[in-house]
Amino acid sequence: DWLSRETGKLYRLPDEREWAYVASRWASPAAPCQRGNIADRSLGQVFRQWQVIDCDDGFVRSAPIGSFQANALGVHDLFGNVAEWVNDCGPSGCGSHIARGSAWDSAGDELKPAFRESYDRPSDTRGFRVVREL
Repeated sequence: DWLSRETGKLYRLPDEREWAYVASRWASPAAPCQRGNIADRSLGQVFRQWQVIDCDDGFVRSAPIGSFQANALGVHDLFGNVAEWVNDCGPSGCGSHIARGSAWDSAGDELKPAFRESYDRPSDTRGFRVVREL
């Protein structure tokens, strides 16, 4: 609401359908570490007990925005770095919220585009992006 008031434009969180559509648009196949910041060898050197992917994106925790290739729509950082809250309610109603995607600590099933979870705790593995209505 603050950004909308400041700019006079309507901004909001994407809903799950919108987020999934944008996140599924890759021009060509790419290795996980080429698409985003995930639990890889960089992380495994610091957190030795964690499950990691056998590649190295160069970042232990979050990476600067735009560090990895964009998808076919020109959108960066939909894979890894932080999972993103969407404007949908969680399984127990609107007292919980849904996060979509993977984060810098994600490996295994969390790397699938359809991954979603109810998540309401503050964390450096969760964030958001906004959509501007046209």
